[in-house]
Amino acid sequence: MAAPRHTPGPWRIGYTRAFDADMGEHGHTLNLVIGDRIIPLISAGVGNCPDDYEEWKANARLMAQAPKMLEALNKLEESIEDWASGWEINKLRALIAEAKGEV
Repeated sequence: MAAPRHTPGPWRIGYTRAFDADMGEHGHTLNLVIGDRIIPLISAGVGNCPDDYEEWKANARLMAQAPKMLEALNKLEESIEDWASGWEINKLRALIAEAKGEV
Protein backbone atom coordinates (compact mmCIF):
# COMPACT_ATOMS: atom_id res chain seq x y z
CA MET A 1 0.00 0.00 0.00
CA ALA A 2 1.37 3.40 -0.97
CA ALA A 3 2.12 5.95 1.72
CA PRO A 4 -0.72 8.43 2.27
CA ARG A 5 -0.40 11.85 0.69
CA HIS A 6 -2.34 13.57 3.46
CA THR A 7 -0.86 14.75 6.73
CA PRO A 8 -0.99 11.82 9.15
CA GLY A 9 -3.26 12.12 12.15
CA PRO A 10 -4.24 12.82 14.66
CA TRP A 11 -6.37 15.61 13.37
CA ARG A 12 -8.43 17.48 15.94
CA ILE A 13 -10.61 20.46 16.65
CA GLY A 14 -9.00 23.37 18.42
CA TYR A 15 -9.93 26.83 19.58
CA THR A 16 -7.90 30.01 19.69
CA ARG A 17 -8.90 32.97 21.80
CA ALA A 18 -9.52 36.18 19.98
CA PHE A 19 -10.07 39.79 20.98
CA ASP A 20 -11.81 42.19 18.65
CA ALA A 21 -10.32 45.58 19.49
CA ASP A 22 -12.93 47.43 17.43
CA MET A 23 -15.82 45.79 19.27
CA GLY A 24 -14.01 45.44 22.59
CA GLU A 25 -15.06 41.85 23.10
CA HIS A 26 -13.48 38.46 23.49
CA GLY A 27 -14.33 35.45 21.40
CA HIS A 28 -12.70 32.47 19.81
CA THR A 29 -11.98 30.89 16.48
CA LEU A 30 -12.91 27.28 15.76
CA ASN A 31 -9.94 25.59 14.08
CA LEU A 32 -9.12 22.30 12.44
CA VAL A 33 -5.66 21.27 13.67
CA ILE A 34 -3.79 19.01 11.25
CA GLY A 35 -0.31 18.13 12.40
CA ASP A 36 1.27 21.44 13.35
CA ARG A 37 -1.05 23.46 11.10
CA ILE A 38 -3.96 25.45 12.47
CA ILE A 39 -6.71 26.07 9.93
CA PRO A 40 -9.25 28.67 11.10
CA LEU A 41 -12.82 27.77 10.18
CA ILE A 42 -15.17 30.27 11.86
CA SER A 43 -15.00 32.92 14.57
CA ALA A 44 -17.54 33.66 17.25
CA GLY A 45 -17.60 36.51 19.71
CA VAL A 46 -19.36 36.91 23.01
CA GLY A 47 -22.98 37.53 22.08
CA ASN A 48 -22.08 37.33 18.38
CA CYS A 49 -22.33 33.67 17.41
CA PRO A 50 -23.07 33.02 13.71
CA ASP A 51 -26.34 31.20 13.01
CA ASP A 52 -24.49 28.29 11.38
CA TYR A 53 -21.86 27.89 14.13
CA GLU A 54 -23.18 24.47 15.24
CA GLU A 55 -23.06 23.29 11.63
CA TRP A 56 -19.42 24.40 11.41
CA LYS A 57 -18.63 22.50 14.61
CA ALA A 58 -20.27 19.37 13.17
CA ASN A 59 -18.28 19.78 9.94
CA ALA A 60 -15.06 20.22 11.92
CA ARG A 61 -15.74 17.02 13.90
CA LEU A 62 -16.28 15.12 10.64
CA MET A 63 -13.09 16.53 9.07
CA ALA A 64 -11.07 15.73 12.20
CA GLN A 65 -12.09 12.07 11.97
CA ALA A 66 -11.27 11.71 8.25
CA PRO A 67 -7.88 9.96 8.68
CA LYS A 68 -9.37 7.42 11.09
CA MET A 69 -12.31 6.78 8.76
CA LEU A 70 -9.97 6.26 5.79
CA GLU A 71 -7.91 3.81 7.83
CA ALA A 72 -11.07 1.94 8.81
CA LEU A 73 -12.22 1.79 5.18
CA ASN A 74 -8.85 0.36 4.13
CA LYS A 75 -9.09 -2.34 6.81
CA LEU A 76 -12.69 -3.08 5.85
CA GLU A 77 -11.65 -3.51 2.21
CA GLU A 78 -8.99 -6.02 3.22
CA SER A 79 -11.40 -7.99 5.38
CA ILE A 80 -14.28 -8.27 2.88
CA GLU A 81 -12.51 -8.54 -0.46
CA ASP A 82 -12.78 -12.35 -0.50
CA TRP A 83 -16.54 -12.53 0.01
CA ALA A 84 -18.12 -9.16 -0.86
CA SER A 85 -20.11 -8.79 -4.05
CA GLY A 86 -18.60 -6.94 -6.98
CA TRP A 87 -20.80 -3.90 -6.39
CA GLU A 88 -19.95 -3.64 -2.69
CA ILE A 89 -16.20 -3.95 -3.07
CA ASN A 90 -16.08 -1.73 -6.16
CA LYS A 91 -18.06 1.01 -4.41
CA LEU A 92 -15.75 0.79 -1.39
CA ARG A 93 -12.61 0.91 -3.54
CA ALA A 94 -13.96 3.89 -5.49
CA LEU A 95 -14.65 5.73 -2.24
CA ILE A 96 -11.16 5.02 -0.94
CA ALA A 97 -9.56 6.09 -4.24
CA GLU A 98 -11.56 9.33 -4.22
CA ALA A 99 -10.53 10.07 -0.63
CA LYS A 100 -6.88 9.53 -1.59
CA GLY A 101 -7.17 11.76 -4.67
CA GLU A 102 -6.50 8.88 -7.07
CA VAL A 103 -9.47 9.59 -9.37
